[in-house]
Amino acid sequence: MASGGTPELAREQPSLNLLKRPLVVVLLVAVVVSVVMVTRALRLERAPVSTAEAPPLELDQRRLCERLSRAIQIASVSASEPSALELGRLEYMADYVVDTFAPLVEQLEFERHSRSLVFRWSGTEPELDPLLLLAHLDVVPVEQEALEDWTLPPFSGEITGGFIWGRGTLDDKGSALAILEAIEHLLTDGFRPRRSVIVAIGMDEEIGGSEGAAALALQFEEEGLEPYLILDEGFAVLDGVIDTVPGLVAGIGIAEKGAIDLELRVELEGGHSSMPERQTSLGVLAKALSALESEPMDAEVDGVAALFFDELAREMEFWPKLLITNRWITEPLLLASLESSASTAALLRTTTAVTMAHAGVAPNVLPEVATASVNFRIHSRDSIDSVMEHVRSVIDDPRVQISVMGEPWESSSISPVEGPAWTLLETTIRECYPGVQVAPTLVLGATDARHYAGLSKNVYRFNGIRLGPEDLSRIHGTDERISTRNYLEMIRFYARLIERA
Repeated sequence: MASGGTPELAREQPSLNLLKRPLVVVLLVAVVVSVVMVTRALRLERAPVSTAEAPPLELDQRRLCERLSRAIQIASVSASEPSALELGRLEYMADYVVDTFAPLVEQLEFERHSRSLVFRWSGTEPELDPLLLLAHLDVVPVEQEALEDWTLPPFSGEITGGFIWGRGTLDDKGSALAILEAIEHLLTDGFRPRRSVIVAIGMDEEIGGSEGAAALALQFEEEGLEPYLILDEGFAVLDGVIDTVPGLVAGIGIAEKGAIDLELRVELEGGHSSMPERQTSLGVLAKALSALESEPMDAEVDGVAALFFDELAREMEFWPKLLITNRWITEPLLLASLESSASTAALLRTTTAVTMAHAGVAPNVLPEVATASVNFRIHSRDSIDSVMEHVRSVIDDPRVQISVMGEPWESSSISPVEGPAWTLLETTIRECYPGVQVAPTLVLGATDARHYAGLSKNVYRFNGIRLGPEDLSRIHGTDERISTRNYLEMIRFYARLIERA
């Protein structure tokens, strides 16, 4: 009987081995993948950078801050259909800059194109391609309902608590005056650049720049101008904004999103609210808007966003670094993490924002017409056509009429993150903001830089403003302000950039 049981056990053994093999293979693969992931994360370290701090400038803080303060007191608001008063203030803003920087008007080549200004500082080697610095002096309006939320009046320009307060300090009078202050300081010191410097200051950036930057760019193109580097506003020095990265992060915008505004319109029969149809025009419109918000365009960590996060990962703690360096397997987790914040989610996709809506004339009247506007900021991987296709597909309702408002524009080209122009800008930032980590990034809004893209491949967006977590909402928002210390830093940054160029 014992001998009869042996063959039966022998027959069972191979099947047990077969069951174990897949488990062993899975465990081995898991171990190998884990080792690869950890190794990739540990190998990603920040390369040592030995950049000496830029020498300090002897600046008259009180004088410089007061000049910016007076500029802030001019309510140079841009409007698509400006009143005579608004046009007068824009004119006065240009007059103020011309009068304040009279030495530059006298010593440099100066042009005034209506309310836009151009300063040209000839270099000692005019055959070198010039440095082109951009800024604008117009600002967005302040909503009347929000006035009571401001700590100080938005056009007070008051200097208190270590800050200059008011609309335009961050966007973008601070940049415009810092550039001119830097040039005036260098001129006073007897400095003359090897490479010519051109400063182009627009007055309608906040409404698209069609009369300011676009016109100046066309003139420069006709002149055959080919700038060595074009620098505009767009990104800043982030201080404590990215909680997984210690220290300062300077984002250099190497591209910016496009934009399109769409109007959605629904027309149905009106009548008394006591006898409604199953859906009113407003109900149909609301359903379309809800669908657009619920089904945004695809998000991916690629292109400029990938460059940005790959660079930041060098300074991150282990776990976020592990996610970023192993996107081939962790992308779903990484996307979920990044999309939890509006600011990082916007780097990954074309955004959808319902901005205005109107319907009805009384609570008891069915609206015959309901309209809404939706703003899309177009990611580099998308286009105007793909946005339109997405909107039609998601709404999928012939009752909703879709039309384009204004003039849309595609996303910009992507500037290189290597070469002499990039190195010049990166090194200057490191010199002026010691210990900063520099990373290429995508600018979510629009700047005048897009109008100049045809002049050079080296178009960058950075102006040296420091922004903490509480400052992000101040741009175009309540309590816009800049610290006096940071304003002087910006002047030093522009002066150092001109010296190095």
